[in-house]
Amino acid sequence: IKCINGILYDIDRSIPNDEMEKEILRMYGYHAHRVNLQRDPIEAACDMLSQNLDEEISLEELARSLQIGYETFRKVFKKQTGVSPARYRTRKKMEQARILLEGGVPMKEIAGLVGYGDVYAFSKQFSRFFGFPPGKYRARLHTDAPDLEQF
Repeated sequence: IKCINGILYDIDRSIPNDEMEKEILRMYGYHAHRVNLQRDPIEAACDMLSQNLDEEISLEELARSLQIGYETFRKVFKKQTGVSPARYRTRKKMEQARILLEGGVPMKEIAGLVGYGDVYAFSKQFSRFFGFPPGKYRARLHTDAPDLEQF
């Protein structure tokens, strides 16, 4: 917070430091209280679900680490994000897979990088998510297929 106060002083002296500080903290997912700073648990969960995509993550343990019951976590997460925590994680994996496909990374390596034990399981999930297999997606990259813009 000392660092933020110094920056605030340099940025704009017409806005009270405490108001600017609260706004900056809100931008980064924190709720400023006079007593302490609390990070919004759902934003923290989104960050955790977006990282280490190659590793298994227990949603029950994630909820516990945020000091929220699993059912409450699941319901509040869906209410705030529009999708379940599991679907959110899958979406992050598939977004990463798509980027890796576009970068020419081999399919087997992509499967491992996004947490699938084999190419078949990865391909099946990719097909469910996007509507066609990753090989077809990659092939479309090398043609002038306008329907790729929908992804």
